[in-house]
Amino acid sequence: MNVKVAIVDHVGLKAGMDLYDLALYKSLRQLGCESFIYSNFDSAEKGIFKRFRFRVSENLFSFFLMTFKYRKISHDISRRGISHCIVHGFRFGLPEWLLVNILKRSSIKIYMIVHDPESLLETGKSSKWKKKIFELCEAIIVHNAFSADELSKEFNDPARTLY
Repeated sequence: MNVKVAIVDHVGLKAGMDLYDLALYKSLRQLGCESFIYSNFDSAEKGIFKRFRFRVSENLFSFFLMTFKYRKISHDISRRGISHCIVHGFRFGLPEWLLVNILKRSSIKIYMIVHDPESLLETGKSSKWKKKIFELCEAIIVHNAFSADELSKEFNDPARTLY
């Protein structure tokens, strides 16, 4: 069985996420998965696609542009027969929900890596979006027990939290 996995990361070059993505990409390949990256950096590796700009302004035009890019990425993922997608989570709002929702509509299994433990503690609008986003994911992956505990308290569903 050849499992195909996409990594979608609009942050990429910021704070070394490109190195994180490449390590994850190579690890998946070592496990026998066919892996792909959709991000904002170039690489000589096969299956890495530069689809985002490094700096994105936050206005109405960029929101529509991002929505268009998300749809193109989702179409490309479906066309390639990719069944699993890893999405990086740094904050939670409408743009992040759109990405996950567009991917989910293509019957892609979504796994979200949450990088910012403080974002787990946010309340208000962000918390509502976070809940909607997490409901669409197969699993939420965190980097430590503290983050897993916080998620378990908020969502009362420890089976969906990995670390």
